[in-house]
Amino acid sequence: MDSVRVRFAPSPTGFLHLGVARTALFNWLFARARGGTCILRVDDTDDARSTEESMRSIFGSLEWLGLDWDEGPGFGGDSGPYFQGQRVERHQECARQLLDEGKAYYCYCTREEIQAKREQAQGEKRPYRYDGRCRDLTEADRARFETEGRTRTVRFNVGDSGRIVVKDLVLGDVAVEADTLDDFIFMRPNFSPLYNFTSPVDDADMGITHVIRGQDHMSNTPRQILLCEALGWTPPAFAHIPMVHNLKGQKLSKRDGAVGVEDYRDMGFLPEAMVNYLARLAWSGEDEQEIFSVQELTDQFTLERVGKSPSRFDIQKLTWLNAHYVGLKSVSERAAAVTPFLVEAGHAVDAVAPGRMERIVDAVGDRLHTYADIVTYAGYFFADDDAYEFDPAALKKWFKGPEALAVVTDVRAAIAGIDPFDLATIEEVMREWIEQRGEKVIRVLQPIRVAVTGKMVGPGLFDVLELLGKEVVLARLDRAAAELPELTT
Repeated sequence: MDSVRVRFAPSPTGFLHLGVARTALFNWLFARARGGTCILRVDDTDDARSTEESMRSIFGSLEWLGLDWDEGPGFGGDSGPYFQGQRVERHQECARQLLDEGKAYYCYCTREEIQAKREQAQGEKRPYRYDGRCRDLTEADRARFETEGRTRTVRFNVGDSGRIVVKDLVLGDVAVEADTLDDFIFMRPNFSPLYNFTSPVDDADMGITHVIRGQDHMSNTPRQILLCEALGWTPPAFAHIPMVHNLKGQKLSKRDGAVGVEDYRDMGFLPEAMVNYLARLAWSGEDEQEIFSVQELTDQFTLERVGKSPSRFDIQKLTWLNAHYVGLKSVSERAAAVTPFLVEAGHAVDAVAPGRMERIVDAVGDRLHTYADIVTYAGYFFADDDAYEFDPAALKKWFKGPEALAVVTDVRAAIAGIDPFDLATIEEVMREWIEQRGEKVIRVLQPIRVAVTGKMVGPGLFDVLELLGKEVVLARLDRAAAELPELTT
């Protein structure tokens, strides 16, 4: 079999959507599994919407995911240029070939005329199809329209193409009758190409053997097959993978929260977790395995194992998977990784010794589901003693009566007397003090936790006290004793 060549062709008009990233990953895995070639091609023919910022964002997201490419911007290759905007002359050349061979024609219909026919079809309750009125214009007709100042597009002459069968590697054979396709426009009035033309032309020029893309492109495929055949090319093999939906089975959108890869990077997710999770959206391995290394994905990936039904994005499952990968990191790696999130939250961490940061991260332990969780579970370690905030929910739950305030006031003397102020001594003294009070342990420890951290969740309290240090703990108890009576009444 000839060498596999696949391409990923993002449009630089926004961020890298999760569904589009999954498409990039499937292309990458297919090529790596088959010893083939990955090409990155930029679909920047939409001048009005394409931006350098979007392109940098997409490239950065791909790099973060670890998806490298064999040909494309920054990689080189013999099939360039890899920006479609730089290939317009080639597209125009192919368009002229179709015009010269009578396989395409100029259309002078105005938008108003087309809209009127659409409305007429709608009123007659039938689907609108272009009637081909410009297909057989005479030279005199064309001259008259141009004298009138009409602009012209280029339409493909579908004619009597019969049945088009897409032999899809995921969906199976999908048949479309040509008479359901009207003569579609593939060149704009300024003779610049539309997507349905640039894609097959560039695929042919770059020797693409397999086009792996979302099922939303299936409606384009019959048209692109017709264009390939009209230009004398064998179409590539197609594989239309299912869409990524939300948990309600609807198209994933910003209403569902973050939908861009870089959003999840900024939320503290790991690329290993994202790659693992995206791969499992509509694809399954050889058994019920959920956690895959990149090598395992490469070894097992086949299009035959890609399902046909839309997959559903579940943030809780991604978070569970991310926690697994966080847990595989060493304490020093986690400490280095969480630091930017603390800085972003406004905490001054420059003066924090690496050893202390590692001890804090170690104390947080498996509560660290994402790197951003460090702010929730340990941000108070880096706040000034008069600046950390008391969580209203924590106050409502643990300071319902005077008993909790009494704990905060009474424990000060016991803590002040702990020497040395290490974990073992803190635990010994505190447990003895709690036993002497004859109260439930949680009814003592939680008010103290809220008093010195502002929160009701976090590492073990004895670890928290040791890491804060005696002077800080005493200062925070004094602050709580002064402020909580007013906040809890």
